[in-house]
Amino acid sequence: MKGYGKKILAIMLAASAAVSGIFGIDAVPAYAQENSDTQDTVMPVSYEEYDVAVFGSDPEGVAAAASAAKNGLRTLLVDFEREAAGGLYTLGWLNMIDFNYAPDNEDSVFDTRFYPENYLNHGIFDRFYKLTGKRKAFDVKQAQRAFETILAESGAEVLFIDDSSFDYSYDSSSRISEITLCKDTDPLNIRAKVVIDCTPNAEIAMKAGARFLEGKEDRGFKNQYQATTLVFKIDGIDWDSVRDHLKYDGDPKTGANGTSAWGYEEMFNCPVDNPKMQMRGLNLGLQDDGTVLVNAFQIFDMNPYDKAADELIRLEARERILKDVIPYMRENLTGFENAELVDVAPEFYFRETRHLVAKDILTAEAVFDNVFPKNFIASGSYPIDIQAKKKGDSGTILSGTRPYGITAGMMIPQDVDGIFVASKCAGFDSVAFGSARTVPVLMGMGEAAGVMSKVIIENSISVSEMAENDKLLLQTRNMLFDQGVRLVAYQNSNPIEESYAKEQIRYMRSRALLSMNYDNDYRLDERASYQMLDSMLYLIENNSKSRIDRSLISDMEEGSYVELEDMIAVAGKAMKRNFSSLEGLKNSYVISESAYREIMDKDEFTNEDMYCIMAGIVRRAV
Repeated sequence: MKGYGKKILAIMLAASAAVSGIFGIDAVPAYAQENSDTQDTVMPVSYEEYDVAVFGSDPEGVAAAASAAKNGLRTLLVDFEREAAGGLYTLGWLNMIDFNYAPDNEDSVFDTRFYPENYLNHGIFDRFYKLTGKRKAFDVKQAQRAFETILAESGAEVLFIDDSSFDYSYDSSSRISEITLCKDTDPLNIRAKVVIDCTPNAEIAMKAGARFLEGKEDRGFKNQYQATTLVFKIDGIDWDSVRDHLKYDGDPKTGANGTSAWGYEEMFNCPVDNPKMQMRGLNLGLQDDGTVLVNAFQIFDMNPYDKAADELIRLEARERILKDVIPYMRENLTGFENAELVDVAPEFYFRETRHLVAKDILTAEAVFDNVFPKNFIASGSYPIDIQAKKKGDSGTILSGTRPYGITAGMMIPQDVDGIFVASKCAGFDSVAFGSARTVPVLMGMGEAAGVMSKVIIENSISVSEMAENDKLLLQTRNMLFDQGVRLVAYQNSNPIEESYAKEQIRYMRSRALLSMNYDNDYRLDERASYQMLDSMLYLIENNSKSRIDRSLISDMEEGSYVELEDMIAVAGKAMKRNFSSLEGLKNSYVISESAYREIMDKDEFTNEDMYCIMAGIVRRAV
């Protein structure tokens, strides 16, 4: 065990040390010890009292604990089965920051990777960013030191426990949570006025009785998750060659700077001899010792809750990286001619697990439409990035930079009180999750939860009551402002507001069936193209339960334009009907009367018309 802050909770003790050595209290009262051989003796439980208990030491947990402690609350940060703070960043080795940018950079999203100063998330995240040298790709050891510094500066008490057993109960009358840690070994009992769950899988909230949806359950795919990633470390890389190659390869989607690089899309073709593992394009982070961390190895169908299986999968993944990936890199990638595998990360990056049924839900439409609810307490703008779900998929980007707000209610369970869920398991639908899951956003949520804890305790209200208290939410926003948090309701243009097909477009994109790409442009008025139709069919094939796939356009020529007659034929194949005209689609309720008139009045069949018809096909071909 190890601790940081004004009070060191976990200290090196002799094997015979009692629990009282950790908490500085008598876990078993003296009179009970004296009569321990008397079976009828009832030993009262002793509790250590805290204002706030934060569970999970991922970056958002550090932010939550530091924020609460900085506001004068006695705060305990607890983590199970870890010995260092930082989680995903320090043990998962995910060392490249996914910045969320302000909207004036939306048309140059790749260029802003060189100039990240215009990012949205400040406050404690900003402190971390500066402590790690203002690098998009930071050194992992430096990141751990940064988290330790943030916790020490705040005065939060920290406890790492090699025991994941615990009990949780909440007394609604006293508004106190009681948590027994290490219940299967030497119990440690604490009470807290507010609990903030920042564990990777929201284990505390689950124990409390909160409801969740698993993976893409909200879209009919329960227990289907975005790919899991295992970051690995390599040596022998010629970083100057890598940087020059990616900066000048002519591809606007690749690039590099001092410590980060992204590209080498040809790695998607790397043969990996396992049906549930593949490579994708590389995200590379240079470390201070000259090694490079690679975020690109994807694993499918992993059970995020089966820890017993992790080590076997890690061994198999390491074998595939060593025997399949490294030789392919040496043979095909500039700068990788002498690449050698060093190791794989201690933890997997389980990108997606469960989603809280919260008082508020961040929807895909809120992201697409750039919505800032009243009294939002955090914000994001990262593109909606839906990673692959099976081998052979490449994933997709559904939007570019589009700022939006996150409410307190997105962290508060519908059904239980006393607890915030300030992690990737918060109240995001599975499409919006593709944007909101980034660490800077989650750190903003953790920081807000810490501040709200102060407001809740001072005003003697419950966590649930906080969700709709405009006065206290405004107070929270002002306190966050004083901590350096930027809460600005940035506005983007809305590319579909004037479209006759806006409802059909909303239907498709909210289900991850239509992409506006990095540039946020649907190209509504452009002549309908095979490329746009093929892209849409790819998304439908991978993200819906319809019978529609790309075989419907197997007789069309790549690079061609799509005519109205082609879409009528696609509708017939998908719905197993013999449509001969647009009027037939109208009569079968594939399109509305108003859409029929819009399409008929045009001289040219456009992408807008194609989206409208395809939405009607999808609705009726499930």
